[in-house]
Amino acid sequence: MESVIDFPEQMEAIQKEIASSAFGYSLQEQSNSALNNWFHAETKLLKPVQISIDDENDRLAVKADMSRFSPEELKVRRRCPAHLRQVRTEERREGG
Repeated sequence: MESVIDFPEQMEAIQKEIASSAFGYSLQEQSNSALNNWFHAETKLLKPVQISIDDENDRLAVKADMSRFSPEELKVRRRCPAHLRQVRTEERREGG
């Protein structure tokens, strides 16, 4: 079974990577502002994604423009929260 990725842990790792890059920029004297160094590091490490989420026939449809990413950078998983799995199980028992 595949392990579940811990979102807060991922965000902490990203923030550490940004902080490290921003610190590197300050050592290179690319900017005299810590905030500018942070923004520059974010710009280099993060990529904006256009996302739309629609309800289509009792299902969520998530569409995202992933053209800025290489296949190696992408990991797509579908997860159903436990409380929704319980509702689906009850619906099946009732014949719905």
